[in-house]
Amino acid sequence: MAATPPATLYTIVGIFAIADGREEPVPNKSYPIHVYNSVLEAEDNSKIKVHIHNFGPSLLANFTNVLLIGKVIFPLDPSIVPTIISYKLAPFPGNPSARGYDDYIPSFGPPFIMATGHVSSPVRSTGSEPRSFSMTASTWNNGAPHASSVMCILKNNARWPRAPPLPLRSPLSVVGPACGIIDKHILAISLADAATNLAHLDPILAQRASLGGQPRRKFLAHLEDDDPSSSTPTNVSPVGSTSQVPLISSKIDLPPTSSPTFTPNNVPDHSQSDFLPYVTPIKKPRRKPLTKAEKAAAAAAAAIMNTTDPLDPSLFPPPAAPKTPWRKAPAKSVPTLPLMDSVAASPPQQMESPRKRRKQSNP
Repeated sequence: MAATPPATLYTIVGIFAIADGREEPVPNKSYPIHVYNSVLEAEDNSKIKVHIHNFGPSLLANFTNVLLIGKVIFPLDPSIVPTIISYKLAPFPGNPSARGYDDYIPSFGPPFIMATGHVSSPVRSTGSEPRSFSMTASTWNNGAPHASSVMCILKNNARWPRAPPLPLRSPLSVVGPACGIIDKHILAISLADAATNLAHLDPILAQRASLGGQPRRKFLAHLEDDDPSSSTPTNVSPVGSTSQVPLISSKIDLPPTSSPTFTPNNVPDHSQSDFLPYVTPIKKPRRKPLTKAEKAAAAAAAAIMNTTDPLDPSLFPPPAAPKTPWRKAPAKSVPTLPLMDSVAASPPQQMESPRKRRKQSNP
């Protein structure tokens, strides 16, 4: 019993003309399946009939041009018509039956193919013809994978001269336009790009994990967007050390502490510092508006400077007399009264009482 092929990827993008739309029943109550007939035309003008499946509420008119994104099933049996199951189908506006309808459709060229699968044949080269190899891709549909064979063409240009041969069963992802149809059931792709560094399906062929790089830690100290090398300090002391951790960045150039003055010449430049984001420049104080007296003095000075005779005596008033310095007035002399002098010179007299005076008068 043949092994079931793994489901990979086989996607197509292109512009198709659809016709003969019909509705097929589905087991559930979702949108019905609409099946259209169309033609896939490759880069070498080779053509093949395809069926396009689309989920939609209504059928589209015949010869409607649509932009289609879908998955491809190219069966290995040439008698089965290939199928494209649409992811997105967008019809171009306009009346398909009108003359000149195709004139407004952009020129897209051959459909574009994106396939992911495994190499199924070695690279074949026949001298001047392009090198080619086949790969197997598959599409999951109706609960089962459907395998398809894809022919990859390496053209003789400057892009693929040194492309190494790929081992069998190695995973591969290719992108390119459809350049031909081989044996009526194999779609050929002209490789525009390819990726070979995919995970292997076979564990024996799988690459070993790299042991280099930084180990994954349980707890993070930095965000993924931050650069740990730029934020990790270089002079941090270990836990338990008595040395102090500097509190400011080493980029700050502080002035010497012994300097008593702080002039603008020795102001440190903090513009490149990690500690201060920016330093506001020192602004000069705004001068107060002039008073009326100052304005008059300025006008007089301007008049003196603009006069024809700067030594005109009328412009210079005579100087005022100097003021005498303030002096303390002498003390005034007070005249003395003679009575007061005599009283002051005579000894003090005692007053006699009336009783003593009577005794002296009556001995």
